[in-house]
Amino acid sequence: MIRLLVIGTVVALLAAGVQSWRVTRLSEQLTAAQSQLGAYAEAAAIRARQDAEQARLRDAAAALDEDLSHMEGGDAPLDAYLSDAARKLWP
Repeated sequence: MIRLLVIGTVVALLAAGVQSWRVTRLSEQLTAAQSQLGAYAEAAAIRARQDAEQARLRDAAAALDEDLSHMEGGDAPLDAYLSDAARKLWP
């Protein structure tokens, strides 16, 4: 009877040890996943800021082009120097 009790206790302790190891491993995996999720969220926020800045710059460039095209002399031909510079800036 005592032998069965000892064997049962050892089996229960082994099972508790295995379960504790599994819980610890899963906890570590959860922590790593949460860290990775935080990094993804930060990357998405950075990308959103960059996209907004690009849209702002694109809108400002379009507004500048529109202003230049409606200014006095906007339809006049450019000299060679300015023409070359314009082709480099606006391919």
